[in-house]
Amino acid sequence: MAPLPVKTLLERRKKAERAWRQRVLGEASTREAEPVREEISRSWRRSQRSISVESKKKVPLLDCEDAHERWKNSPILLAAQPELDNIKALANESNCVAAISDFSGRLMWTSTSRHMETRATDERLIVGGHWDESGAGTNAVGLAVTTQAPCTVFSAEHFKPVLHDWVCYAAPITLLDSGELIGVIDLSSTWDQYNPLAQTAINGLAQSLSMRITRMQQSTPPSIELEIGLLGSPRVRLQGKHLPLSLRHCEILALLAMHPEGISLEKLHAALYGETPVTKTTLKSEISTLRKKLRGGILSRPYRLGMPYRADFVALWQAIRCDDRGLAVTMLRGSLLPQSSAPMIEEWRYLIDAAVDRFLQLYDDAGELIPHATPGVGKAFRQQLNHLL
Repeated sequence: MAPLPVKTLLERRKKAERAWRQRVLGEASTREAEPVREEISRSWRRSQRSISVESKKKVPLLDCEDAHERWKNSPILLAAQPELDNIKALANESNCVAAISDFSGRLMWTSTSRHMETRATDERLIVGGHWDESGAGTNAVGLAVTTQAPCTVFSAEHFKPVLHDWVCYAAPITLLDSGELIGVIDLSSTWDQYNPLAQTAINGLAQSLSMRITRMQQSTPPSIELEIGLLGSPRVRLQGKHLPLSLRHCEILALLAMHPEGISLEKLHAALYGETPVTKTTLKSEISTLRKKLRGGILSRPYRLGMPYRADFVALWQAIRCDDRGLAVTMLRGSLLPQSSAPMIEEWRYLIDAAVDRFLQLYDDAGELIPHATPGVGKAFRQQLNHLL
């Protein structure tokens, strides 16, 4: 793909620089205000609310090991496998950096031409680089995450001046039936290599990956890898094998199951310890140990379970809310981690116990419950059943 003439690109860069100085720096100018694409203008305003344009801080670089784990567990990997060699060849032949991020803009995979290796490392266009707008300002990956639409960010359209020498093309990878954002594919190079055909190529790759992922998920629903049983006596099974865990690790597992969308370190700390003076470093250590026991099954930023799982207390809660009496009865084993004093677990325990109590009181014929209740049903629930007879 041959770039446009340098003279043409230089004029476009000058216009972008003038617009950036007028809109971002607020410089007065005798010239008429340069026009700016609406998506760029909006992104500049969002960026100004979260970072300083004078800041010398680089793009956040997160735990590379965790980023590699995300890639291994990402549905994009299987879908992209047949295309990775072609993407690498595209990056090498075009003197570009190719990258694939997760839904938050965190890079999980990159391929760089030799010519761009040093630049990519300097600007953290590498695995672990977190290119969301709040940390990196206006950029193609972050803009695609925010708008879930293909985008090109040329030279000074980037919010941070250190990125003005770049041009980046990105497109979202989504589930076509639900629109859920899975990740972003990006191609980046120096501004003088701009070529509109690059955006077309990236759009096609993103669409192809979206179609493959959608077909895979429709034809092969995920099997449960982690069984979390925390009603009554804790029982956790990983890939069919019993996994002995401490109370603290069961508590963390419960809190992660309560937040499938993810939970920040600060919120997890408050949910687990409340006012107890425990450092966040201690919590990080507990999470790291549990992650190893789950074979890398905990992802971070935000913290969440990175494998298909089923939690009995969540399923019981849903069964009661849906008035699925048959399912609910088979799951009555006891209270949620009765020995736990973690604030959020105590709250869930109270809600579930109260819901179970109302469920039993409203049941038409309590005598029918005993034969169907699981043999391990907790003493408190069995006493409730007997009381109703």
